[in-house]
Amino acid sequence: MFGTPPLWTALWLLLPLMAGRASWQVEKFCDWAVGNGEKIRVWQDPWLSCEAPLVPIGPPTLSSSNLLVKDQVAWLFEKSGSYSTRSGYGAGMDRERAASFIPIPFDWKKSIWNVQTAPKIKDFLWKLVKKAIPVSANLASRGITSFPCKTCDGVEDDLHTFLLCSVAKEVWDMAPITWTHPPLSSSMMVFVSSCSNVKNLPPTGVSVPLWPWILWNLWKAPNKRCFEDKVYSSMEVLIKSIKDAREWQDAQALATVTSKEYHGSLRKESYLQQSPPFPNTVTCHVDAAWDTGSNNCGLGGVFSGHSSVRSLPRLCEGRSFVSSALMAEALAVRLAVMTASYANIKSLLILSDSLDLIKLLRKKESRPALFGVVFDIYYFSSYFDVISFAYVPRLSNVEADSVAKSALALLNVTSFGGE
Repeated sequence: MFGTPPLWTALWLLLPLMAGRASWQVEKFCDWAVGNGEKIRVWQDPWLSCEAPLVPIGPPTLSSSNLLVKDQVAWLFEKSGSYSTRSGYGAGMDRERAASFIPIPFDWKKSIWNVQTAPKIKDFLWKLVKKAIPVSANLASRGITSFPCKTCDGVEDDLHTFLLCSVAKEVWDMAPITWTHPPLSSSMMVFVSSCSNVKNLPPTGVSVPLWPWILWNLWKAPNKRCFEDKVYSSMEVLIKSIKDAREWQDAQALATVTSKEYHGSLRKESYLQQSPPFPNTVTCHVDAAWDTGSNNCGLGGVFSGHSSVRSLPRLCEGRSFVSSALMAEALAVRLAVMTASYANIKSLLILSDSLDLIKLLRKKESRPALFGVVFDIYYFSSYFDVISFAYVPRLSNVEADSVAKSALALLNVTSFGGE
């Protein structure tokens, strides 16, 4: 994208790696970012989505079949749309692995180290996957005499202890969780990997993963029975798991709230306006209100500063078919920049409470989904002697927010009335 070498030039570096691998078709990893409509063949090229290479469904009319919608090829494996050697290699290897049915390696970070749970639980999960938990089968493989399950006298291995024992089965059946995909149980490594799909169900009040705490208490229960002669039912094991998870969750929330506020304020301060604007600078507070249900949005902008702003209107417009809140914020900035440019303003300061958008504009970057809108912002920015973009806290942007919400409300009423 902006400030990077052309995609096809960068891909030239991978030619030796791709030599002889007919299955590596680079175009399958790319999509078009729509610009001014000079290169895209509407019915043949992928341009509908910034996440997958999708083409429209026909049949096309004779007059539009060769319609060209200056556009840009975007790399789908990077958020910025710009190609990198690392993502290119990864995309190719993923495709080759899928074609040859090579098993995907266990993702230690995703499945254990990045799980939102206590450090002791992460250590326990690592031991579980590594078969370092002292169940009978693991000890027997090291020359120690085997022994039966303490609960049901069955053969005790890790699968039995945590999944197949009668108590374990009852705990998992009663647990307020759901899997996006059914859990696999050929090994504990496969099971733990499948737990990334687990979602908690209400009303437990637990937002952190519950499954690690269930595994932990399924391990503690037979040990309590062995060493302390305490017997726990499946319901007691489950209740203890939920209680432990909630206590840890509450402790983390209390400990991190101050830290998050402090570090968050530091990150935002770097995007605040650090010095007074140039003389005769016009300031425009912008905001957008986006409705997820209708995909409508309202755009708001309030000019202030130099006396020339008296000739500038308050910006209050609605837009339909807007894909995201970030797109709505970008449309609001574009409207403000274009309006000021047409009014022959030479020094402009844009203030927005969208930190992500301000970061993007300050770095002169773009994203495939925002390509056309951000291109317009950069294009009209060239007409100013001085233009800057700065973050403003939401509480300092209430007037623009109010205008944007009014525009959205008016658009929704109009849309409803026209149905």
